[in-house]
Amino acid sequence: MKSLFVILISFCTYSLAAQSGFQVVDDSTGAGIPLVNIWIKNSNTGTTSDASGRFGIMIKEKDTLILSALGYQSLEIAADELDQTISLKESLTQLEDVIIEKPKGTEIKSYGAIKSRKSSLYISCGLKPWKIGMIIPKDSAYHNTPFLSKLKLVTSSDIKDAKFEIQLYAGNDSLKQFPLHDDRIYGHAKKGRKITEVDLDSLNIRFPDTGLMIVYEFLIIDENKHTYTYTDSDGKKRKDGISYEPKIAVRDRQFRNSSLSRYSGGKWLSLENNFNKGNDYELAIELVMTN
Repeated sequence: MKSLFVILISFCTYSLAAQSGFQVVDDSTGAGIPLVNIWIKNSNTGTTSDASGRFGIMIKEKDTLILSALGYQSLEIAADELDQTISLKESLTQLEDVIIEKPKGTEIKSYGAIKSRKSSLYISCGLKPWKIGMIIPKDSAYHNTPFLSKLKLVTSSDIKDAKFEIQLYAGNDSLKQFPLHDDRIYGHAKKGRKITEVDLDSLNIRFPDTGLMIVYEFLIIDENKHTYTYTDSDGKKRKDGISYEPKIAVRDRQFRNSSLSRYSGGKWLSLENNFNKGNDYELAIELVMTN
């Protein structure tokens, strides 16, 4: 179990140099787009735009940037074509399973119950704007309570009120995602190890017949920054470190045939090879559903 924690954290120890001056804007309105996920293609370097769409990143002449945000078309742009202002167009993808009826809310059931807020295994992004995707196949047990009411997650944070984003998609393949909502969903984790709830009632989303993909996105923004000191490998010198909170817990699989993947460098990658038990782990998430 301890080796898993080390493997996950080992992705996060690289330093990130920044170059400021870019802004991501809506192609139609010119308004800045907040919290855009930004990567240098096929690399381990990325960041997140701030509340006004501005960001900084160190890029080389031959690099390509990949930008993505819910509700917008993803964009790949070569470094030599970059302007200080980068425009994203609204997504043309139709929402999956548009719901007209509202849940009755007379029956509530939980699946993948979280029994404790304590966990020894957490995924930490360090300095990277990772997205962690968890696919949950459809189960007949959801028939009487088909609407998503809330998510419960086990988080750990070294700062107060750390912010993260949740995205929900239909489908059983991380490469073929169909969004289930237009509005962006944010969660806030309190300091310490907590069970953090994200309310979904207002979205009126049914569990998709093709399966549900829950995406947890780390946000590389100032309000999530945690600075700390640590001792180097020789045990002689103290150094300063930076990470971005919060971390999310991993547990043994409870949802049948669930799977994990990670979005990094502009593409989705299976996490199967990062676990010493194969792909028998999942995010510590509880689904609360209603009728």
